[in-house]
Amino acid sequence: ETKAKEAQTRKQERSKKKGSQHEEEEGKTELLSKPRDYIVKFSFPNPAPLNPPILGVHSVTFGYEGQPLLFRELDFGIDMSSR
Repeated sequence: ETKAKEAQTRKQERSKKKGSQHEEEEGKTELLSKPRDYIVKFSFPNPAPLNPPILGVHSVTFGYEGQPLLFRELDFGIDMSSR
């Protein structure tokens, strides 16, 4: 009977140790660290100047077949300042 009690006591002690270890493991939570803040700077060089006009169209007439003309003798150009 004494041996049975001792065995039961040892078993209870082992259970308590396992339980306390499990509680310690549960108590430890791994915290996520904040990612490092980054500052990114961009720089773009100024483009080389182009000779104006880049595009020049003179005396254009445009319209769809069977419809009145939309543009008659249209002159236009695209230069650097419009870019």
